[in-house]
Amino acid sequence: MILSNDSFVNYLNDNHSQQATISERHYREWIESAVEPAIIALNLESLEGDTALERLSENAIESIGAAQKTPHSHQYATAPVAKIFNRYSDMSGEGWWCSGMDVLTGEVSQWGCFKPDRPRLSQEKLKPIKYEHPAKTPTEIFALRVSYRIGLKIAEKQGLKDDYL
Repeated sequence: MILSNDSFVNYLNDNHSQQATISERHYREWIESAVEPAIIALNLESLEGDTALERLSENAIESIGAAQKTPHSHQYATAPVAKIFNRYSDMSGEGWWCSGMDVLTGEVSQWGCFKPDRPRLSQEKLKPIKYEHPAKTPTEIFALRVSYRIGLKIAEKQGLKDDYL
């Protein structure tokens, strides 16, 4: 199902608990890849400014502080933090972020994927890095959140409709 601009806005307005800020451009990219609008609304977020850098670097920066031997020494870990920030310095701060659920805990996953609108170039091959993942975050599968309706369709297809809550 493809939603018009007005339908897209109405869909998000009617689903406040699922609502994230999704730009029309990012939404269209996913719709053109045949992704169900409910899955987009549940898992995709458009980022801008420092938010992308924070998502990609927060675990790496936390691990630097945790590795310090004396209290408050994490305040002086500027060189390691600068190295992390420099990694993403040429990347656009605008793009989309997608994350799902941690299948082991049932919580929202810290693992995700950021696709910058203007990717940075790899230092080795000088090719665009189209997708970025959080530094120092364990790799997980993408277990995207689905609506009840989509989950029920999956359960029916697998013969588990009676077991579906």
